[in-house]
Amino acid sequence: MDKKTLEKKIEAAKKDRDVWEGFSKTRGQMKDDDPQFEPSFSCKLVRNPALPEGYTYCKNEEFGNCAFYRCKDRPSYLEWLEHHRLYHPKDDHLYVVCNECRILRDKEVAFMDEAISKLKRELGKDELRNSLADVAKKLNVR
Repeated sequence: MDKKTLEKKIEAAKKDRDVWEGFSKTRGQMKDDDPQFEPSFSCKLVRNPALPEGYTYCKNEEFGNCAFYRCKDRPSYLEWLEHHRLYHPKDDHLYVVCNECRILRDKEVAFMDEAISKLKRELGKDELRNSLADVAKKLNVR
């Protein structure tokens, strides 16, 4: 994956992480026509436009796998969702309304931070490979 593609992937992942980090008692998910829904920037990046809105394969040719793998299947997300449905059934917009919500939100943010770190390491390795290739070219030119 090239540098620009990785940078776009990291940027989208950071925006998603910032959304989760911002969840509070008054701010949950947001949507353009519905202020209670937050779009996933990473999903939009890898989304297949041939699929109906809201569906994705979680990967595509250009960006590969989503930074967060399969969000809806991830244990930290499922734990968050289960808690929310069990203890806050009337609050369907994923607000952080109790201490357990904050703990689960922070767990999800930590997962996202780790995924972003992996992408940054991949970007660093790619940049190192490119600089080594440049050095090798210069040495072979002589």
